[in-house]
Amino acid sequence: MSFITLKNIHKSYINGKRELHVLRGINLDIDKGKMVGIVGASGAGKSTLLHILGTLDHPSRGELRYNEQNLFSLNNRKLANFRNQKIGFVFQFHHLLPEFTALENVIMPILISRSNYQTAEKRAKELLEQVGLKGREHHKPGELSGGEQQRVAIARSLANNPELLLADEPTGNLDSKTSEKIFQVIHQINQERHLTIVLVTHNEKLGGRADCCLTIVDGTLQSI
Repeated sequence: MSFITLKNIHKSYINGKRELHVLRGINLDIDKGKMVGIVGASGAGKSTLLHILGTLDHPSRGELRYNEQNLFSLNNRKLANFRNQKIGFVFQFHHLLPEFTALENVIMPILISRSNYQTAEKRAKELLEQVGLKGREHHKPGELSGGEQQRVAIARSLANNPELLLADEPTGNLDSKTSEKIFQVIHQINQERHLTIVLVTHNEKLGGRADCCLTIVDGTLQSI
């Protein structure tokens, strides 16, 4: 039994009088603890697919099953609770709050989950150390490099112990050396935590180092 199953996922948008088909019958099984890379040209539908996997968007038709539960059969409140408890997100633009320190950015989602401050602070420090930012906890995003900011975003994505991590172009704004370091952080998390990860990237070299790498062509997934 697959951990996550995408079954016949279609996604289209109406643009004036035209219907734009972005995803055309996506089928994918993801095993627990695996790292899946998805590559493709800009506009190919990689981010749309990731947003559906993260329940941030609904397909036009098709099913997303998580441990055999059809997620899109849930109402909006239950779906939001599922997303907050089970899924971590890392985006190309890290969306850190600039007025808060790295530590505070990671603490926030832990506090929202109703942990007390001492517990949240301890966990946030552990996560920042895990991604290589020990000693940088009290720096604000503007005082950190692009790679360091992305590390904070990765630590924040792990705050509530997700079962699935979705990374959308996490190295898209970084140079090749920093991109490699960020990939190593994500890969280490996958190995040490056995955390299921889906990595969307235009970088075929990085994507190809996942356990499984697929490419989106004309709205369908193909093996590389």
